[in-house]
Amino acid sequence: MVFKKAIAVLYILLGTPALSALNGNPNFFDKTQLYITSSPLVTPLRKLLQFITPLLNPHLKIKDCLANDDLQKIAQEAQTAVGIPTTQQVPLKRAEGTSFTGLEFYAATNCNGIFINQNSLAFKSYGLIRNVLHHEAIHYKYDDSIMAALLAGASCLTIDKISTKLIVRYIKGGPKSNIMAVICSLSAAVSAFGIVHRFNLYAEHRADIQGAYATQCYKCVKEKIDYYNDTLCSHGYASNKEFEAIKKILKKKHLLCKHHAKKVMHS
Repeated sequence: MVFKKAIAVLYILLGTPALSALNGNPNFFDKTQLYITSSPLVTPLRKLLQFITPLLNPHLKIKDCLANDDLQKIAQEAQTAVGIPTTQQVPLKRAEGTSFTGLEFYAATNCNGIFINQNSLAFKSYGLIRNVLHHEAIHYKYDDSIMAALLAGASCLTIDKISTKLIVRYIKGGPKSNIMAVICSLSAAVSAFGIVHRFNLYAEHRADIQGAYATQCYKCVKEKIDYYNDTLCSHGYASNKEFEAIKKILKKKHLLCKHHAKKVMHS
C-alpha cells in the first residue's frame, strides 16, 4: 500500500511544472531522487541502460573523441558548481544529430555521460555555452535517465498488479478476463508513459532553473535570454520570464563568472 501511495504522490507532484525554486535550491522531490539514484541497488539497471541507450537513441551519433579543452574546462566547472564530486565527474564527449524536439542539437545527457555538439556551439556566446553545460550537469547530477526508467517500471508494475487483482476479484475466468487483461496491460503501459512524460517535463525545467542559477553569473543568463525564446516551454523548459527573474537575483548579488568579470573590468 505504501508503494502504491508513493507512485500516486509522484504522479501528482510531477504534474506541477514549476517545483524548482528560482534560488536553485533542491526541493523534497529532488533530494529523494538523489537518494534513490545514488543507491547501489540501481547499479544493475544503470549497467543495462548503458548498454541499450545507444540502441534506443539512434539520433544521437556519438563520436570517438572528446570535446576541445575550452569546453572540457567549462563542463568540469559546471559539474563542480552543481555539486558533483570530483571522483564522479565525467569528461565531455562529442556527438552529432538532432534533438527529440527536432531542433538543433546542442547537448545531451544519459547514463553514459554528457555529450555536446561542438560544431553547433562553435559560434555561440560564452554565456549560452555555460548555460547549456550547467543544464546538462544538473541532468547528470540527478541521473534523470535512471529515474525515468525506475518510474516507468514501478508505475507499470504497480498498475498492472492492481488491474490483475480487480480481474481476479470481479471477473472469474472466461473470455472477458482475457480481454480485460489485455486492456489493463495497455492501460499500465499508457499510464507509465504518462508518468515518465511528466517527469521529463519536470527534469528539463529543473535543469534550466538550477543550471542557470548555478552559473552564478547574471550576464551568462542574459546571453541565454538573448538567444532563447519560449517555443520550448511545451517541452518543460523554463520561460524567459523565469530566466529574467534568475538574472535579477544574480545581478542583485553582483554575481559574475571570471570571463564576464574581466570584461566588466576592462570596459
